[in-house]
Amino acid sequence: MNIYNNDSWKCIPILTIFLSLMLMILLPLGSGQARAQGIQPPKWSISAMACVPNGATTQNNMVQTSHGNARYTSGKTGDIYLICPFTDTSLHGLKVTTIEMTYQSSRNIQVSAVLRKVDKRSGDITNPLGVTSGNPCLINSTQLGDKYLTCGQTSSPHTLDFNKYYYYVQISLHRDNSAEEVRIVGVTIN
Repeated sequence: MNIYNNDSWKCIPILTIFLSLMLMILLPLGSGQARAQGIQPPKWSISAMACVPNGATTQNNMVQTSHGNARYTSGKTGDIYLICPFTDTSLHGLKVTTIEMTYQSSRNIQVSAVLRKVDKRSGDITNPLGVTSGNPCLINSTQLGDKYLTCGQTSSPHTLDFNKYYYYVQISLHRDNSAEEVRIVGVTIN
């Protein structure tokens, strides 16, 4: 049998073209599945581990960061403040309405996240967006018995203006009992 006289090799280019066309048609469908379901990526997102503790939080050794989250140092109580950079000027002109935070808690702990804007001329600080753990929260999952919660708050639209304002996100945690476990995972803004 002479394999070099076989004409079956001629169908390889046609098969290659057919498979390439199918990939071009089907791949975009898979990547757009989240958009088709109404799920849009956030305009901005940050892991709490990327945020910086303020002076008092650092001085009192209140916070530990690891595995993408921030939590109380063992035995510590009181307030933790984390300052997160919000410096992506490509967001200039976009309207934001919603802030969400994800945290883990063993009990009812006070947790909040606010988008803060600082007027470049006067230094005045206002909070266009904010959310607290008192808002209705969704339970994402449980791990080691503690709930991971996502809380969100929608406000009137705020148009980001990096020409007039500096922006940052402030995360605040409070606990009175060192046996209460709490960790902040991150914040998103839409």
